[in-house]
Amino acid sequence: MNTKLILDFLIELSRNNNVDWMHAHKSLCDEARGEFNEIVQELINRLTLIDKSLLGLSPKECVFRLPRDTRFSLDKQPYKNHFGAYIAPGGKKSIKAGYYLHIQPGDQSLIAAGLHCLPNDALKVVRQEIESEGETLDRLLKDKKFKENFLFEGDSLKTMPRDFKAGGKFDKYVKMKNFDIFKSYDDSAVIQSGTYVDEVFEKFQLVKPINDFFNEALYNY
Repeated sequence: MNTKLILDFLIELSRNNNVDWMHAHKSLCDEARGEFNEIVQELINRLTLIDKSLLGLSPKECVFRLPRDTRFSLDKQPYKNHFGAYIAPGGKKSIKAGYYLHIQPGDQSLIAAGLHCLPNDALKVVRQEIESEGETLDRLLKDKKFKENFLFEGDSLKTMPRDFKAGGKFDKYVKMKNFDIFKSYDDSAVIQSGTYVDEVFEKFQLVKPINDFFNEALYNY
């Protein structure tokens, strides 16, 4: 798993983000994508040992396309400047909590977990779970080791959502629209191919209990 090759390719792509360059360097792109897919496969292999809901997933189901959809964007660059994958039950299109891997040069790589941009009906179900079982979520988010390794944030409503009464102990969580958990990495950490996957898997193990909390609420989705 040559993470330096991935970063080097993405640096060149950011300098030459056009179709002609990409066509001329297709073999390099394929090689970098292959290295990234290898990392994703290794993470899938390890994560399925602790999360059976991920059994049967393949990198193809988890890795996002490099070409961008520019139809409604002011930025017309044809390609993303990063590789990303979402390892979650059902793959990258899943609304459930999973494990996101993002490699981008310029010290912008990260891993993430939690929930982001849920449909309204699913968000309501999660809020109901927090209203009744918020003590569990609060304990997990205040865990010392979790807080030493991850940031937790997300957009929130200014007032309580419809059908929810104010005055509960965990109103601050009920008002949240996104539950974003992430940890950033600089390029030097990513380049450590021999330890990078070990590091990422170790950190994903820390967030699994939080993902489990959310996914128990989303059992029927």
